[in-house]
Amino acid sequence: MSRCSLCVAALDHCHGTLIEHLDLAVECTEPDCTDHAYPRHPLIADCADILGGCACDPRGTEFLEIHVEVMEAEAASTASGLVG
Repeated sequence: MSRCSLCVAALDHCHGTLIEHLDLAVECTEPDCTDHAYPRHPLIADCADILGGCACDPRGTEFLEIHVEVMEAEAASTASGLVG
């Protein structure tokens, strides 16, 4: 297993991805991250890029609502096939 070059260089960084929301709030995918400074995060993503979208991005919630409806319809179809 190769070691992280930033760890080897003893540079302050985070292995998580910084997620930026429409209101410019940020959060990190690393649960223990407490410093959300951009320079500490080599990976930065827009919340709309996250699978399923984000509640703060209308495009994301539309996709999520459609996905949930499809999943519910498939589950109902499977359940009705098992009952008969």
